[in-house]
Amino acid sequence: MTKDSIEVKTVATLMTRCEDGKIYRVAEYNDKSQVAIPINPDGTVKWFDDNKLLRDKKVV
Repeated sequence: MTKDSIEVKTVATLMTRCEDGKIYRVAEYNDKSQVAIPINPDGTVKWFDDNKLLRDKKVV
């Protein structure tokens, strides 16, 4: 029986960034690109309110 070995490389570095009173969880990838996710002070994700995008449907 042989064992398979898997090489594990770090895909992203996770960090917390605070700017102007806003908190972000940031993933920085090996190519230096970043994704910033806004979070609440308790650490939960700050979701965008989709209701701002919805338009009222008026019956004509």
